[in-house]
Amino acid sequence: MWNQKRQSEGHCEEADEDIEDTRKEICDIHSKLIKGFIDINSTGGRNIAIKYIGELNYKPFLSACLEKLPPKKAKEKASELYYFWKEQLLNPQWNPLKTVTVGGIPEEIIDMHDDKLQELHAAGVKRCIRLW
Repeated sequence: MWNQKRQSEGHCEEADEDIEDTRKEICDIHSKLIKGFIDINSTGGRNIAIKYIGELNYKPFLSACLEKLPPKKAKEKASELYYFWKEQLLNPQWNPLKTVTVGGIPEEIIDMHDDKLQELHAAGVKRCIRLW
């Protein structure tokens, strides 16, 4: 019994080491891919954008404001909106998502009836699709 336990612990340690080695390898490949995309972009290749997940982007706020306001006012309004939404996203009491069950599997979706999100939905706004 004692030998089985020691043998089992040895297998767990080996598995942990394998997982750690794999994680390091994936991180290394990930870094090389990002560097490669940046190199392609800087050498006149096709435009490949890198989106930073989990980080609010200022550019869409500025673009939207520039369509409706003069440049100086657009920058001011874009900054105001950017910092407002950045603060909202950091607020742990606000969650614009709701959990629904689809085919027996719980999924998080955007709560389109959320009051703060409703403020963003202005009448007459056209939907647009953008590629990164």
